Amino acid sequence: MRHTGTQARKAHGSAGEATRLRRENARLREQLREAQSSRKETAGELQSDHELSTSLLQAVLEAVADGIVAVDLSGRVTTYNRKLLELWGLSESVFASRRFDTVLDAALQAAVHPETCKARFVQILSQPEMVSHDMVELKDGRILERYSLPQRLGEAIIGRVASYRDVTERIRAEQNLRRSEELFKTVFFGIPDLAGIVDLASGQFVEVNDGCDRLLGLRRDEIVGLRAAELPIWPSREERSRIIHEIERAGEVSGLEFALRRKDGQQCRVSGSARVLEIRGRASIVLLLRDVTEQRRLEDELRRLNADLERRVFDRTAELEREVAEHRRTEESLRQSERRYRELVESANSIILRWDTEGRITFLNEFGQAFFGLGEEQYLGRSVLGTIVPKSESSGRDLIALMRHIAQHPEDHTVNENENVRRDGERVWIAWTNRPVYDDHGAVVETLSVGNDITQLKNAERELKVAKEAAESADRLKSAFLATMSHELRTPLNSIIGFTGILLEGLAGPVNEEQTKQLRMVQNSSRHLLALINDVLDISKIEAGQLTVQKEPFDFRESATRAVTSVKPLLDKKGLRLRLDVAPEVGTLVNDRRRVEQVLMNLLSNAIKFTDRGEVEVVTAVQDGDVVTSVRDSGIGIKPEDQQLLFRPFQQVDAGLARAHEGTGLGLSICRKLLSLLGGSIDFRSTYGVGSVFTFRIPVNARATP
Repeated sequence: MRHTGTQARKAHGSAGEATRLRRENARLREQLREAQSSRKETAGELQSDHELSTSLLQAVLEAVADGIVAVDLSGRVTTYNRKLLELWGLSESVFASRRFDTVLDAALQAAVHPETCKARFVQILSQPEMVSHDMVELKDGRILERYSLPQRLGEAIIGRVASYRDVTERIRAEQNLRRSEELFKTVFFGIPDLAGIVDLASGQFVEVNDGCDRLLGLRRDEIVGLRAAELPIWPSREERSRIIHEIERAGEVSGLEFALRRKDGQQCRVSGSARVLEIRGRASIVLLLRDVTEQRRLEDELRRLNADLERRVFDRTAELEREVAEHRRTEESLRQSERRYRELVESANSIILRWDTEGRITFLNEFGQAFFGLGEEQYLGRSVLGTIVPKSESSGRDLIALMRHIAQHPEDHTVNENENVRRDGERVWIAWTNRPVYDDHGAVVETLSVGNDITQLKNAERELKVAKEAAESADRLKSAFLATMSHELRTPLNSIIGFTGILLEGLAGPVNEEQTKQLRMVQNSSRHLLALINDVLDISKIEAGQLTVQKEPFDFRESATRAVTSVKPLLDKKGLRLRLDVAPEVGTLVNDRRRVEQVLMNLLSNAIKFTDRGEVEVVTAVQDGDVVTSVRDSGIGIKPEDQQLLFRPFQQVDAGLARAHEGTGLGLSICRKLLSLLGGSIDFRSTYGVGSVFTFRIPVNARATP
């Protein structure tokens, strides 16, 4: 009975477990159905988002004015727009296979050079990273501009995207513009008349052709850049103002006729036109002038002949009366012309002087008369020597021979400066411009000289020279004083350092820990002060010209190794690495070993001083007959605005840096000056926060000290 009860309990327990399992199974099935339903909803949303994004992308592609095509790395066309079909004349069926090679073969039928285009396509597709830009010419005359670049998904390249734009009109416009400019230049520089372009805003000539030289005797470089009013071509100010005002007021003027003065002083008549145009975005005046001097002369001659023929009709008396009247008119015209010339000369704010080959004054304008304090009877016909030129200058230079040579050969003295003398005896300096005046046979008959007072300029130059010499003398005295004082200070400092060392070694008796600490501080401060004095002594000797170098053969490799070894304690103290790389070809140099090592030690000390972690590297090689050594560090670097302070005595990068890193600010200045004495040089490059590289070079074979 007990056995039967046990079996019943077991059967009842199995039935309960089965029920629990059925319930759990039902619950799991319900959760699975819910998960499947949620997944279907999420997939639907993703599909909807994808379709929306695809639709939006296609709408954007269809909206742009360029033809677009995208190709994956397998050569399959992934997307394109209708503008692409329009530009290449393709149908939708060409894209049915989505194979780019099929599309390419169809498209290239429209290209002028299909093989070249295909080779370019293959090159672009073979280089996924390439970004290209080129032009494709089609058989129907159109020109397509193509941009091609890689299509990326994150960092990976998944294909290429190309855009095509019809730039036919732009290219044609550019070509037409170039042809127009070339045609304009051909016409502008090809016509025999004077053609010029004046900037309306500034009034300056920006271009002239060779007709300017033919008409006025002025080269292009004598015209371009000057304002029209500044040119020495106007017979009178009134004529100049009238012509310029008329052109600026009217904007377009034709039938202009007026007189100009050639470079040789002769007048000519010109006729032409002016028009305001926009050239390269700026309002400009285009001038065309033709020399009508001969034409007018011939017209005048023709009128005279006609008048003469008419006069023959009348009796002799009337003919004589007309000739007398013509003669009077000619004289009046000559008087007016001479009066205008004299007005121009007399109104000039410069001394205008004419003197013959014997040195006698034939003309002096009113400005010159007032400047020298002379009346006409006091200079006319007199020699320039003793009248306006002394026989010798204050410096002792002989002016007699100079004046004679200028009078005979003014072409050899187009510009000269000399002392002159006023009537009251005052000496003045004048800058003269001389031009020979020839007769009809080409012989020099006079010299035309134009002078300007430069006395103040000469006085300023003299004062500047005196001040410079005084400053240099004071600088030499300062350097000599510093050198002397540095010697006087080094002697007691060496004693302090030596006796401090004796005390620290216990030779004078035992010292306790506190005494040792204080003595170390005295010793370190003394050594720092001694280093400062040594730097001051070196810079003073160099500036005073007292430092000499002894150039003898020495092993640079050994010197570099010695310098690196000497700074090893500093490296170990800061935990820095040092790498020395001396090229095999670096060997024996002829120079001052001590000073070369001093430069290298200075640069190494600076590199270690301003580097808190990383390494210091020394690299030496031979370049173009010089040993080139670079000291690179991974330190704090130098700000761009502070780099101008380098190599200046007693200058450090900034106050904060000076407090954080002790030093005198003389090291780099001494390096540069020493290298100059050694026949070498130094430069640097630095990136703030990254580090600096200082490079110096010295000749392999400097001339040895005898």
